[in-house]
Amino acid sequence: MKNLLFFLFFSGFSFLLSAAELNIVCTTDLHGHFERIPALSSVIRSAGEEALKIDVGDTLTGTPYSDSRGGKPMITLLNKLKYDVWVPGNHDFETGYGTFSKRVGEFKGSVLGAQWSWRDIRPLPWKLFVRSGVRAAVIGLTDPAMFSRVLPGDGGVFRNEIEALKAVMPQIHAARPHVIILACHNGEYSRYGSTFTLSRTFPEIDLILGGHSHQDVPGKRLANAWFVQAGCYGKKAAVIKVTVDDKSGRIRKITSGLYDTVPGKRERKLERLCLDMEKEQRRLESAPLVPGGKRIVLPRMLIGKHLAEMFVKKTPGTAALVQRPELKFIRKKNRRFKNTLAGVGTYLELYRLFPFNNRICLVKVSRNDLKELEDFCRINASRRKVRYFFAGDISSSGNGRLEMKKDTVSLAVSDYLLVSIPVLKKKLNDPACWQLLPGLTEREIALEMFRSLIRDGAAGPSTPPPPERR
Repeated sequence: MKNLLFFLFFSGFSFLLSAAELNIVCTTDLHGHFERIPALSSVIRSAGEEALKIDVGDTLTGTPYSDSRGGKPMITLLNKLKYDVWVPGNHDFETGYGTFSKRVGEFKGSVLGAQWSWRDIRPLPWKLFVRSGVRAAVIGLTDPAMFSRVLPGDGGVFRNEIEALKAVMPQIHAARPHVIILACHNGEYSRYGSTFTLSRTFPEIDLILGGHSHQDVPGKRLANAWFVQAGCYGKKAAVIKVTVDDKSGRIRKITSGLYDTVPGKRERKLERLCLDMEKEQRRLESAPLVPGGKRIVLPRMLIGKHLAEMFVKKTPGTAALVQRPELKFIRKKNRRFKNTLAGVGTYLELYRLFPFNNRICLVKVSRNDLKELEDFCRINASRRKVRYFFAGDISSSGNGRLEMKKDTVSLAVSDYLLVSIPVLKKKLNDPACWQLLPGLTEREIALEMFRSLIRDGAAGPSTPPPPERR
């Protein structure tokens, strides 16, 4: 914390007599990690009462406790810290319209989003803040790939971010701000629209606050703007100081840094609140999947196979497609164990295996689609090391060839895969070819799968694979 105070004091000392200074505190990709908030409060306090506080999204979901309450704990904590701006990220929209609408209504600051609307939710595209004599225009943009992530009929409208910025820039110029800030839930570079491109296209933007890619960027020049990104999970907070000349109104200097949210002088009420949350989260995480606390140990390959079979059992679909779950939370020093699951018996272990709220859809697939689907799975398996598993009326042979028992099947698949696989995504243009199964998620089906396997004793401890040859 001493380093932060040193930064805030000396970075503007030489301009003290003839310049105004704006402090900004920025977080991003908190992903439900409420336990970091008490330490974050000390960073915010050091930045001063006039500091502009901005969160750049992916805030609500990411931990069992926050997910189980629809992200409400995170909005409560942002309000306690008196955040001025919240820019929702892609995972915030996954909570569903009803839950998301409540969180938007509960946030006491301004929800910004220049390129999206969702039914009756109309966020402000930008807002002018006056702090410490500095006029700051803050623009909000969510993930530019959202247009490709949403299902038709949800009511979400996501425009091109460049067109959205072109629409608001005349209003912003008319307000005559000293500094233009873009809070964008996107990293430096993206195939859907990078912040580098936005900075190059709109040279009037002075500062870009990034997110989504979980990068630590203390500060760098990105085309025409200064770019800062505060990592993820609340481990760091970005503190930015903008120095503006009192006479000309021009920016003299922008300095920034990332500061660890380490224990310091905390707000006691806030810490007590988070401790209560932590107790409830531990209770939730340790809850056994079946009475008696039995566990199952299973190779990752078998999880995909069993999950696809459970999709067929639990849905009206005659076939199923699932992607092998990731096991990033298992960090073995010896890489040869990467295909082995340590064990599943508690809600936390289930959650880590299926961290997203993927909904389940049915889509009609014909024999004419089979070759394109087969090519996608094969190419992705080789490029990204991703495996896909089929069950029911579609099966995969040992050489990767797909076979269908009927001319047309009803394929049960997560909404994530539906919008990610081109041959399936084309079906979204015809309402007769697909449907959403309300109230059913991939994690819920996985829960039924593990409970069934544990009860039936269908799987025991897995045998570690043989040592790798060098």
